[in-house]
Amino acid sequence: MSMKTVKRIAAYLFKSGVNKVRVKPGHESRVAETLTREDVRALVKEGIVHKAESRGISRARGKRRAEQKRKGRMRGMGKTKGHKAGLAKEQWMARVRSQRMLLTGLRGKIATSERRRVYYMIKGGVFKSKAALMNYLKDNNLVQGSPAAEAAKPAAKKPAAAEIDEEES
Repeated sequence: MSMKTVKRIAAYLFKSGVNKVRVKPGHESRVAETLTREDVRALVKEGIVHKAESRGISRARGKRRAEQKRKGRMRGMGKTKGHKAGLAKEQWMARVRSQRMLLTGLRGKIATSERRRVYYMIKGGVFKSKAALMNYLKDNNLVQGSPAAEAAKPAAKKPAAAEIDEEES
């Protein structure tokens, strides 16, 4: 059997292309003696005919690039994607969303008119963080039920009947 036919049959057995089939050097005479598919299977079993490993894509360049990035290289302005202001907008959106979620959580504890005013302040970027927002709310006694708001309230007046009783005693 010719080398071409043996390679074709071996490729069928390996379920690969003909170009992947290899024959060990010096065993060409054994390959020429084969007559049937069983003979080709026997050559495969002996290791005379084998399949070449697929190469794949080298990760060497990717690993080198990752190493450089770990060192802090390759992070300059030339590597940024999108407009410069686009990066700032992403950060602004994240900050505003978290502050709005916090304000929504305080819905029952803040007067509606005050909440709207603070909402627009958040939109305007007045607060740097959620902590800054909470400090503003506490300093201005806008949160009902907080210790600061309770301390700032004037003492509740006693009912008139109670005052009369005290005067009599």
